[in-house]
Amino acid sequence: MIVAGYGAWLAILAAALAWAPWQALVTNRLQQVFLGALLALLALWHLRVGAGPALSLHLLAVTTLTLMFGWCLAVVGVSLVSLAFVLEGSESLATLPVSALASGVAPASLSYLLYRLVSRSLPRNPFIYIFLCGFLGGVIAALVNLPLKEALLARLGLALPLGLGAQPWAFLPLYAFPEGLLNGMLVTVLVVLRPEWLRTFSSHPSPRHL
Repeated sequence: MIVAGYGAWLAILAAALAWAPWQALVTNRLQQVFLGALLALLALWHLRVGAGPALSLHLLAVTTLTLMFGWCLAVVGVSLVSLAFVLEGSESLATLPVSALASGVAPASLSYLLYRLVSRSLPRNPFIYIFLCGFLGGVIAALVNLPLKEALLARLGLALPLGLGAQPWAFLPLYAFPEGLLNGMLVTVLVVLRPEWLRTFSSHPSPRHL
């Protein structure tokens, strides 16, 4: 199962690296913004609460990262952050694909899918973008993170922490709303002050350059 997890994660990461709009990142001079966003994400993910090393709760902010840079760069970014936790000893190599897939790839994919649905179906409006893509996207990201991580850990045969592992669903409402609120506030600030940092707000990326 560990080999399958690594295979799935590395295949997705390879696709993201191949399709990522690297030239656009350089042309728009957003390299420093991308690096700063990853450092902020790394700091945020360190704020974990009472779930042990195998299954822990922390705010993701992956929805905001996805709206800023698109799906490909978001997947690359969260993969780098997950790898950083392994290098510093906070995560093990066995749980690396679980963290990358459940806390990174899945939330980024759902957030980007929601953005595409909103951009194609609804008028281009800042309030729609903030509430649906930012707030609701963050809620959906949180709702998928914990159950998916629990399922992947169970497939790996890793014991869930006592207390949280018994009733993980009870934490979802308490976890999802703050995640949505955080992303909604971040996206609001960016729309008002730095709309050029939101690639999905200031442009319409083609399917090839997600």
